[in-house]
Amino acid sequence: VTGDGKFTVDGFNKVNFVVNKQFMAEGVGSLAVNADLEMKTPVMTALSRGDYQFDASGHSAVFNGTGVEGVVSHKDLTGRLAITADQVTVNTRVDLASGVFDITALTADAVIGDQAVVDLSGRAFAFADITKYTPGGNLNVRSNNGSIRFQQGSSINLNGGDNSQQGGSLHLQAINGNAYLQGDYQ
Repeated sequence: VTGDGKFTVDGFNKVNFVVNKQFMAEGVGSLAVNADLEMKTPVMTALSRGDYQFDASGHSAVFNGTGVEGVVSHKDLTGRLAITADQVTVNTRVDLASGVFDITALTADAVIGDQAVVDLSGRAFAFADITKYTPGGNLNVRSNNGSIRFQQGSSINLNGGDNSQQGGSLHLQAINGNAYLQGDYQ
């Protein structure tokens, strides 16, 4: 669980994090890594006021699963997670109910891997005797000098909370490359 604040890791060739249960952004903050970054976690999420930025500019950033199914321990609406690096690979579960997930690859490809499950769908919330539904979230993927690759086996869910709610949005920008979209989309 992260809190508010900006953190920097410097002086290493590669930085590896292993998260056993879930990476959860609870506050507004960032992690700047002046090295290749690899995080292994079953799931990445954020609480409603969570807004967390990973910055590995000049290096690669790879987010892999751990082989354990990721389960989110909260049922709230979520905030935002963002990843910026020269090359970005997401190959784990990202669960942001009605949230925002931003990926920016500066010099190479932005990849949603074959094990990735990106769930930004809306949810149902009960208030006393009334159930309300939320819209889907926003997935924004940008590659400045490479391509965008959603691999076969990946899953993207931007559905609204029910048929009365608007689905989320998918924004893709492959400025000097192409977009290769395989996988499952809802």
